[in-house]
Amino acid sequence: MPPSHTPTPLLQFLRALTKDQREAVAAACGTTTIYLYQLAAEKHPNPRVRLALSICAESRRLSRKIHSPPLTLPDLLVGTGKDDDPPRHD
Repeated sequence: MPPSHTPTPLLQFLRALTKDQREAVAAACGTTTIYLYQLAAEKHPNPRVRLALSICAESRRLSRKIHSPPLTLPDLLVGTGKDDDPPRHD
C-alpha cells in the first residue's frame, strides 16, 4: 500500500468547492481545473512560485541598502509588452 499523503492547502480548497465553483475559479485564473489539480498534487511546490517568493524576500532584505522599495508579487507580473490578455498557466 502506498504511503498516504497530506492534502496540500490548494487541494483542500479545491475539494471544498463544487464542480461549478472549481470551473469558475479556474476560468477566473486563466487556467483549467485539471491544471489546478496538477499543481495541488505536486510533491514539491511550483518552482516558479518558490522563485518569485525568494526574489521578493531578497529584495526586502536588500531594499534599505540599495535605497529602492522591495519587490512585491504583483511587481513580478509586470512584463515589457502589451498585456491585453492575461497569460494562461497550463
